[in-house]
Amino acid sequence: MVPLKHVDTIISAVRCLIKSGIKNISLTLVGDGPERGRLETLAKELPVTFKPFMPVEEVRNVMRMHHAY
Repeated sequence: MVPLKHVDTIISAVRCLIKSGIKNISLTLVGDGPERGRLETLAKELPVTFKPFMPVEEVRNVMRMHHAY
């Protein structure tokens, strides 16, 4: 997780959707990096799950379990 990927933007979008009344939403983020600690703080109290770095095939399996990626 690096600034270039703007992961904070998707976390902010989840926060906005919840504030607008959408409750059936969750976000799973896969990876590590220098931004992870800041992003975990930003996502506190939101339905956001952080998973550690994993091989590409495992990431594909995680992606298959979700509706959008």
